[in-house]
Amino acid sequence: MRRGFICLIKLEDFSTGTVLPHERTMSGPKEDRLQLLRATKANFGQIFMLYPDPQNTVASLIEDQVREEEPIINTYEAYEDNVRHKVWRIDNEEIVEEVKESMKDKTLLIADGHHRYETALKYYNENPNASYRMVTLVSMDDPGLIILPTHRAIHGLGNLDNFLSKVNEFFEIEQMSSKEILFKVMEGKKHCFGLYFGDKFYLLILKDEDLIDKFVEKNRSPEYKLLDVTVLHAILIEHILGISKEEQASKQKIDYLRNANLGIEGVNRGKYDLVFFMNPTRIDEVKRISEEKELMPQKSTDFYPKLITGLVINRL
Repeated sequence: MRRGFICLIKLEDFSTGTVLPHERTMSGPKEDRLQLLRATKANFGQIFMLYPDPQNTVASLIEDQVREEEPIINTYEAYEDNVRHKVWRIDNEEIVEEVKESMKDKTLLIADGHHRYETALKYYNENPNASYRMVTLVSMDDPGLIILPTHRAIHGLGNLDNFLSKVNEFFEIEQMSSKEILFKVMEGKKHCFGLYFGDKFYLLILKDEDLIDKFVEKNRSPEYKLLDVTVLHAILIEHILGISKEEQASKQKIDYLRNANLGIEGVNRGKYDLVFFMNPTRIDEVKRISEEKELMPQKSTDFYPKLITGLVINRL
């Protein structure tokens, strides 16, 4: 069970350090969201944000009121199986003021909704009265906080005859008998990736962490360089396969998939050339990268479950 609370926060530019992003964004989704905002003048979707609360102070305050009450909304999510969303109204003014007091000096980290937040900032520049944005805030220390991996399916590359020999320059390669065994071996290991290519599963393990220095900008922090997603993109996707950052940002030659089976089926049907499987990014890695004021590649995290669009609506 993951707990959070819905509220309005005052919009601030990332430069103030009050709200921190952790992922790069793409231009297409932001333009679509801006057009929707201009047309409807309302927030339908949530921005999912994290806040530090190791003592569980805020969640405890809220639970004091809702523990004995029935939720005003209790619904299943159609997009994600077996996910139930419950909403309670917090109308105790004393509790509301205590929550506001507890939150006033906290730094917020965007978990999911980078495009929505940047769109809100742009709309605010057009409409100074739209200075607040509806968000859901969840403690970084909530035991129900889950991050899922996002796999990379590659297409449109042509001749890949020497692909594995190039990979072998940087990674130990071991053929695996099935997806299940591959994922079991991968679990919890750093710089370890799965590969489905030519009807076969492979385990890839980086031979030497120092290799990453050859492919990542010198001004990057050690925390950024050692992320699995950095290793994957810098060495395998950019250097070996030759897919540029610009092509990745516009989703040319690359699809981002939560469901590994969709990648496997795509390779079998000829839709994809290959698929890379990843372990999930850890929440402590997200926190460290944000504190360094750096941005991970897009689709580095997939917080589960998603927040429902339209569950609560805020008119601007």
